[in-house]
Amino acid sequence: MKQILCLAASPWRTSPTRTQRFLEVFSDAEVLFFEPHTPRPPRRNGERIRPMTYLYTLPPIPPIIEERPRLSAANHRKLLHIIVDAMRHHLFQQPLLWVCSPIYDELVDEIPHSGLIYDCDQDWSRLPILLESQLTCRADIVFAASPGLQEHLSPCNHNIVVVPNGIPFERYDAVRTDAFLCPLDMARCASPIFGYVGTVWPNLNLTPVEAAATAHPEWSFVFLGLVSRHNRYVSSVRKLPNVYFLGPKRAADIPPYLRHMTAGMMLLRDGMEDNDILSPRVYEYFAQGLPVAAMYHHLQKEVYPTLIDSAYSIPRFVEMCEKIVQHDPTEKKVARHKIAADSDWSNRCRQVQQAVEDSKLLEELDLTRSIDDGRDWFK
Repeated sequence: MKQILCLAASPWRTSPTRTQRFLEVFSDAEVLFFEPHTPRPPRRNGERIRPMTYLYTLPPIPPIIEERPRLSAANHRKLLHIIVDAMRHHLFQQPLLWVCSPIYDELVDEIPHSGLIYDCDQDWSRLPILLESQLTCRADIVFAASPGLQEHLSPCNHNIVVVPNGIPFERYDAVRTDAFLCPLDMARCASPIFGYVGTVWPNLNLTPVEAAATAHPEWSFVFLGLVSRHNRYVSSVRKLPNVYFLGPKRAADIPPYLRHMTAGMMLLRDGMEDNDILSPRVYEYFAQGLPVAAMYHHLQKEVYPTLIDSAYSIPRFVEMCEKIVQHDPTEKKVARHKIAADSDWSNRCRQVQQAVEDSKLLEELDLTRSIDDGRDWFK
């Protein structure tokens, strides 16, 4: 039996996360999935959520910061106790350890494992740098979601594979969504429509949208997603009659909105201007062939510079929007659609599966031996 123990960075979701999609390709492996504490009603620990996958929820832990760079002894023991008890229950001996957050670094040496994978899909600079450095050094394989993350981690490990985020392409494919009618709540929005799909985080800078919406009151700007009440830009943007916050939508309901947009938008988050991780929303835009007006910081490297209209200032952002409205060549739409098709999760997962298989880290284990095997991991 092949075994994988995953320490995830986000809770298990009905709409699969990056981590869930990667683990799904190893259908012949038994998986223990440890999610961080979540405010939703707790599931029963050990619940089988897929044929060979069992879910455990870890207890809440205080934030780890430079001033408090380690787990307390009590929290350390609590986490380790839950993990080791689950391993004993499921007869896990030397699983492949799949870690998605540096906060688990100090547990790694105390969890028996045959190999270690670190999947880095976000910027963890808010955590003490030593945690990620140590985890990266220990890993047999590191999957990085962007070239910038690869460069950041490369001093600690030479076996880093860049695996960007992806999308379920068929859901957003322009060919399959061509007949979709415009959703009722967007039907009142005058064309051209510039859309943003995703959470309006507290630090999402909406100043470029305010400038473009003010300069062109005949255009519409639509937001699909949760809106943080702590975002300091929202109140002024809401006052504009051509800006619409339509609220969160189920993933399956988003394609009709995209189908009737003129362009997508990429915006910056204050304090994260050098982040080069490409959001899946860009591939969703591309699946429709949509042009994209994007704000960039001078520290960022442009991605798909011939297909994304980049701006390093607010006036330039307005100009890029005007350029998009005037003309968007058909060949660019075709190129975007092709990139979106290549970003399908099946291709991303194939890349991960190949790297793991080549490494020989996930092998059949002899389960005839007891998990304890005369060794006490937790005292």
